[in-house]
Amino acid sequence: MAELALWKSSQVAEYLGISEWSVDKLARERQIRCVMLGARSRRFRPADVEAFVEERVA
Repeated sequence: MAELALWKSSQVAEYLGISEWSVDKLARERQIRCVMLGARSRRFRPADVEAFVEERVA
């Protein structure tokens, strides 16, 4: 089985050039998809982050 890489908010923030707070806000508002691990731990699939970027390309 292939290993599934999940990014933390800090990794997504670095990739997008925004703050971790902004990443968490985007996730809470369901503008970027995430995987919930427990009640407060979010992880992001790289493909979902890339889809978020592609949706916003002018």
